[in-house]
Amino acid sequence: MPPRISLICVVLNVAKYIEETIKNIQAQTYDGWELLVIDGASVDGTQAIVEKYTKKDPRIKLFSEPDEGPWDATDKGVARAEGEFLMVVGGQDGFLDNEWFAKCLKIFDADKSVSLVWASTRGMSEDGKLLPEEHITYSYLMKPERRAKTALVIAQKMYKVIRDLIFLDPARRKILLKKVFSKTSIFRFNFYTRRSFPGGVPPQKEDWFKYWLDTGTPFSDQPICMSKKVYLDCVPQYRRGSGNLNDHRPALFYNFNSKGYLAYYVPILAGFGRTHPGNSGDRIPRVLYDSDDKYLQKLLDLRKRFLVNHEEMVFVDRDGNEVSRRKF
Repeated sequence: MPPRISLICVVLNVAKYIEETIKNIQAQTYDGWELLVIDGASVDGTQAIVEKYTKKDPRIKLFSEPDEGPWDATDKGVARAEGEFLMVVGGQDGFLDNEWFAKCLKIFDADKSVSLVWASTRGMSEDGKLLPEEHITYSYLMKPERRAKTALVIAQKMYKVIRDLIFLDPARRKILLKKVFSKTSIFRFNFYTRRSFPGGVPPQKEDWFKYWLDTGTPFSDQPICMSKKVYLDCVPQYRRGSGNLNDHRPALFYNFNSKGYLAYYVPILAGFGRTHPGNSGDRIPRVLYDSDDKYLQKLLDLRKRFLVNHEEMVFVDRDGNEVSRRKF
């Protein structure tokens, strides 16, 4: 039988971490998966480590050749994926819940309207130690914040902005000023102030759409499990030679929500993301800012359509069939 879940692991020179990531995936209780390691021609021994596991576990496959970045490499993995559902995992990252794959499939099988399942992630240091609670993505979705906690978060954020305006290098300071004073700053303000929900239940499915319009909140990078068919409908194919490194991520977030697909959030810590030198935030901050700002500019137009003009939104299942209609 073909695997139900295809994991795409885009790597380049991660020999220090890749073995731990592979073992972490093998520890999942659900075993109907395949791991496609898409290597960009590493030179640090990454390939040899992965090959050791491909010889022992037929679910693990290695493809190594130069690529033009993570978008190009991910496309190569998606093209080879046999599973109905996709996950993208970093070569230095992994899962904190060894039943995560099984939990995702249980939700998909119970509710055909759901196209994406996700949860929160915790930061991890280079030496494998989990970072403090403030390094949990969307911890307030797991446990909605009290007003005092939200006020503290806002105060800490304001302090960080002031500190960075003083001490950052000129290029990064310019990016920060754009974030603070651009029209899209409304999303950042709402993101830090709207952290509690009626009954303590985070917005799900159709209700998520309204929250997304208010805050621009993307899904956490990991651990997302989603329909391959929906992924292909939401993420444009990389154009070789374009030099575009990052637009596939905001394209996924924008197209998934604007096309009416439905996501389900599981309020648990399901994965970890490891901090490491040379991450994209350090290497290409301007590229990431421009990409995210284009995403938020498009979202401003969408807010006007659905929150000001109150157009009707049509929601669909993972086969594109209508599920419901709503006005907000």
